[in-house]
Amino acid sequence: MLQIRSCQTVRVDPDSEQIIICSSIVLHSYGMSFDERKDELKSLVRARPAVVNVKTMKDDEFQEEGTVQNVLIGKQMIVVERKTRLLVRGI
Repeated sequence: MLQIRSCQTVRVDPDSEQIIICSSIVLHSYGMSFDERKDELKSLVRARPAVVNVKTMKDDEFQEEGTVQNVLIGKQMIVVERKTRLLVRGI
């Protein structure tokens, strides 16, 4: 049996005017203790290169978005990390 955990944080970087959205989804064996999950996190291996997307959300470039996604795999755990940077200009 598997268990899914997820977490999302949003913050504004005052120096760069970016909104940073970080999402993590962790899929692991049901019944793993905190210490087992902590040890497994140390041994994760990147499954493939990061996926990077950049797009302009409006023609006049008011908002630009950049997203990086990584997939990490261990013996009993898979982690998907996604970080989105939204640059807000002219608002």
